[in-house]
Amino acid sequence: MKNRLLFILHLFLITGICLNCSESENLPTELSGEEVAANIRAELESKLDVWYPRVIDMEYGGYLSNFTHDWQQAETQEKMIVTQSRHIWTLSKLAARYPDQNYAELASHGFEFLKEKMWDDEYGGFFQTVSQ
Repeated sequence: MKNRLLFILHLFLITGICLNCSESENLPTELSGEEVAANIRAELESKLDVWYPRVIDMEYGGYLSNFTHDWQQAETQEKMIVTQSRHIWTLSKLAARYPDQNYAELASHGFEFLKEKMWDDEYGGFFQTVSQ
C-alpha cells in the first residue's frame, strides 16, 4: 500500500495533476475508497496520455523536457540527468502496472540515452546536463 501511495504521489508531481482545481469544487464531499481510486486512475490516465509519447525524443534520444504552455516543443532542449531518470523510473513503474502498454519500451529508450549520451566516457560518471 505504501509503495502504491508513493507511486501515485510521484505521478502527481511529474504529471502536474491538480488536486485543488476549480472543477474539483463540484465533487461530492464524501467519496468511497473505490470512487477515489477510480477518480485518481482516470486523472492519471488522462495525464499519461498528454505526456507519453509526446515527450519521447525520437531524433536525439531520451525525453524532451521543455514545452510551451500549449504543449508545443520549445526550441532549446537541455536534458538533465534528474529529469531523464525520473521519466525512466515512472515508465518502469507504469510498465509493471500496465504490462499491455509500451511503457517498458519507452523506459528502455531513456535508459539507452543515459548510457550512450549522458555517461562521461572520459572521466566516468554522468553529465548533469546535455544539449539535445
